[in-house]
Amino acid sequence: PITLAEIEGGAAVAWFRTGPKLIDEQSGLRVRAIDPVSGEVGDPEAIEPARTSLVEWIHLPILGATVVAILMIVFFVRSLRQEPVTKLPTGWEPAPLSRRLVALAIDLAPIAVAVKIATGSSWSRLLVPPALVIDTEAAVPAFALIFLTVAVTGVSEAIFARSFGKLVVGVRVIDARTQEGARPSIVQTLGRNVFKAVILQLPVLGIFTLLDPLRQGIGESVSSTAVVRRIARVHTAPIG
Repeated sequence: PITLAEIEGGAAVAWFRTGPKLIDEQSGLRVRAIDPVSGEVGDPEAIEPARTSLVEWIHLPILGATVVAILMIVFFVRSLRQEPVTKLPTGWEPAPLSRRLVALAIDLAPIAVAVKIATGSSWSRLLVPPALVIDTEAAVPAFALIFLTVAVTGVSEAIFARSFGKLVVGVRVIDARTQEGARPSIVQTLGRNVFKAVILQLPVLGIFTLLDPLRQGIGESVSSTAVVRRIARVHTAPIG
């Protein structure tokens, strides 16, 4: 049996539903079970203070401020344009949202598998948007997935104007200010993908893609780019 006199620092005995326990502060707060018959004390287990509801939800005002800041940036950049983009270059049309989602899934899939293997993370932890995760450490795999995906697709778009996923579904990124639908510049590609990383962390911001007639999300609006596909040409046979 152990006595409180043998414990260095503060200690207390408390009765829980499972029996008496010894609580002390040696090298951090810890608890040890006490056998009520023999008085033997079990091995110590570290305990952490429970989070308060305020701590759990403190990130929500930060998310709200982030959304407002992004909106202000978008409206400010749009106001600086001398000629707002109101239509796409001839021969192009906005890429359907379904194709863009499939392209994103194709780009994410191999990197998600690699990150899962490297970190040993579960799929649920890997695919939850980091902005919605309270525990910063638990969000690391998702952060890694987003960073690597944006880096790989950004380089591909800078060189080929499309990622592998976009190539598969038949869409690409263009400079929406040009008449011929030219490849976007490095600066445009960088700006678009910076906001893409933000949207992947907070998917609710993707709603702007649905609201815009040209399907330009925040990243496309700021960078004057658009995700498009070729308009199918219909050939009609001559009559007679």
